Amino acid sequence: MKKQLAYDLESADAKLKSAAIVGAMTPTTCRLWIRAYHPGRWWLVVTSEPIEDEWDTIGNEPVAEYLQRIGVDPAFLGSEVFGNDTDRSRVFDVDGLEEGRCYHYTLYADESLYPVPVSRRREIGFRSQCCFRTPTADSPSVTFGLYSCHDPFKSKAANVGLWSDMLETLDEVDADFCIGAGDQVYVDTTQEDLWVWLKTHKRELIERHVNGDGSVDELGVLGEMVALYRYFYRKYWAFKEVREVFSRFPQYMIWDDHEIMDGWGSLTKKERSQKLDRLLEWEDVEFNSYLADLMYQAAKQVYIEYQHSHNPVTPHDQFDYGFDHGAFAFYTLDMRGDHDVERESPRNRKLLGPEQHGRFRDWMEGDAVADARALFVVSPVPVVHWSSFAVNKLDLGSVKDDFQDEWDHKTNQKERDVILKQIFRYSHDTLRPVVFLSGDVHCGGVFRIHSSEHPLANVWQVTSSPISRPAAPEIAKWIVREEGCLGGSKVFTFKREVFWAANNFGILKARAVGEAGVELIADLYGDPSSEDRSLTRRRVRLS
Repeated sequence: MKKQLAYDLESADAKLKSAAIVGAMTPTTCRLWIRAYHPGRWWLVVTSEPIEDEWDTIGNEPVAEYLQRIGVDPAFLGSEVFGNDTDRSRVFDVDGLEEGRCYHYTLYADESLYPVPVSRRREIGFRSQCCFRTPTADSPSVTFGLYSCHDPFKSKAANVGLWSDMLETLDEVDADFCIGAGDQVYVDTTQEDLWVWLKTHKRELIERHVNGDGSVDELGVLGEMVALYRYFYRKYWAFKEVREVFSRFPQYMIWDDHEIMDGWGSLTKKERSQKLDRLLEWEDVEFNSYLADLMYQAAKQVYIEYQHSHNPVTPHDQFDYGFDHGAFAFYTLDMRGDHDVERESPRNRKLLGPEQHGRFRDWMEGDAVADARALFVVSPVPVVHWSSFAVNKLDLGSVKDDFQDEWDHKTNQKERDVILKQIFRYSHDTLRPVVFLSGDVHCGGVFRIHSSEHPLANVWQVTSSPISRPAAPEIAKWIVREEGCLGGSKVFTFKREVFWAANNFGILKARAVGEAGVELIADLYGDPSSEDRSLTRRRVRLS
């Protein structure tokens, strides 16, 4: 049997084996993502109290009989067969829960797997308690974490960044959930670059999957690409600190470019092709574009497996989504799945695409927003950050795609204004605040955004980036303007309240006040510099 080329990229670093991610939650349901280290049937047990019995006393009993013997009446009991089709991961849709309660969960191997190939039955939840808390339907407050840009391998020595600090802080503030605002993995780091690997092995990869009639076995090629993307997730999420955050606090995630390719959507077909050109090679745009398109399909499949599968349920190939938490409404924009700088659109919908604009408009006009005390809109790339001059005049060379990602770039300004006009009109008319939540730029920041046409609006942007990747150099502050007009607009202006070129994460708190008011606080926690590793906090009141 031929060895897959994809595994030539793998390092000796530790990789994810068994793991859990608490996903989208309602007062009575929870989406629990589980990865098991071995294929086969596994059982998820959710209980209102921790199972105190020793992990090895189950022996070879069926799980239901074992629970009955030790006097445990589970709130949820279900099984799934884990296979390689989704890299041994499955999502359990846990239902029948009670609002406002803490639940514990445990993963057991089916008796058919014991004692070979597994040496124990209780796999998740036996060394430490795995638990989550359901929200209340009418919760008057919400507290959540915000992070992005997890790349512990950018430096020569692996650096997990602020994950342990964020976990401690999430516990202290009794957070309800977290938002991963993009770049939860980097497939194009300086040490390992999936696209450099593909450039090196592209001919060999295709030749290995040629059928007898000369046609290409596309599924075989795609399978090796999928293996590559899975490898990065398993490596990047193997850190204990990351797994602890994921397994205890619900995670709402969205991808950005580094889960696909640096600058995906901001590169033309020719520019994507050039990433796969070898030295002195005659350019073959069609062949390289064919491979790049297959890579996108692989990236999308693995993004669904590891991230979107535990988000709120959406129709096929739709990655933007909304959700509610008590008196507060959230919407997550997908800025990569439909991003195409070459799209011909009468309304210049290059970032989000026309369908997503329609869904966002419907959400803005829906019941959830009408009843909300405040809105939060996840925009992986910030609405405002870099100087408009830099974005539009220095969009050359290696930073061209980074600046073309920006809402402030001339190719995206009309589309940006469509979103902003909806937001400002709503906030002005209802006197309710709206907060954009962003990542991407390797800096932390808080900005107030104004509209001369809607002076009563209260609109902010909070950016948290990076959680573990090295932060932008301090010199970056010189191309982040303190105040001024958004590019191409005389209506929208901004003022910078906080800028931080350091590893950071955010904690946002919202609380309903009186009949219609709301208190909003954004805390950015930055890179610890003192010997006792105490975090530095910068607070901005958003209302």
